Amino acid sequence: AFLDLLPLPKILVSRIMSQLLRDIQDNGINLVRMAQQQRERNREKKHAPTLRRPLKAPPHR
Repeated sequence: AFLDLLPLPKILVSRIMSQLLRDIQDNGINLVRMAQQQRERNREKKHAPTLRRPLKAPPHR
């Protein structure tokens, strides 16, 4: 891997890799959460009553 090319101590490489894995996991969790929120918003829109202009009263004769 790329980090093998750099002269870094193994413990530092291990910490970098651990942090990268945590970041990837956090990003995945955030993506799932965002998708769930979007589905909820779409569901709310679908079930919300549509707002229409009130009908005008017919003119009196």
